[in-house]
Amino acid sequence: MSTHDFSGHEQRSLPVGWQDQLEDADNVHDVIAIVRDFLASWDRHDLADLPEPCRPGKMFDANDVQSYALQLLRFDCASDSGAAQLITRMASFFSNASARLSAILARQPRSSALR
Repeated sequence: MSTHDFSGHEQRSLPVGWQDQLEDADNVHDVIAIVRDFLASWDRHDLADLPEPCRPGKMFDANDVQSYALQLLRFDCASDSGAAQLITRMASFFSNASARLSAILARQPRSSALR
């Protein structure tokens, strides 16, 4: 469903999902803010159900996000089948966030890439 105003011009609707928000992020700071919001949306019990190596730490910069995405992808879900669905959900989001950060960083001049 698109959003229309009565003047005949289409307005851009707000992102409805995490992936939409990541795609709309224009800089590293925006992605980090979305990552923090995503983590804040998790129930503390669900986070506690994640195996220790898969629990997220503080997310300060692109390196934190990309390292955590890789850590999740390397984890063997078969070793903890009870948490596999949670790990998959977390890994999917962080893989997308990492990809978005890579795209943003690739288009920035080398001197400003880590801001």
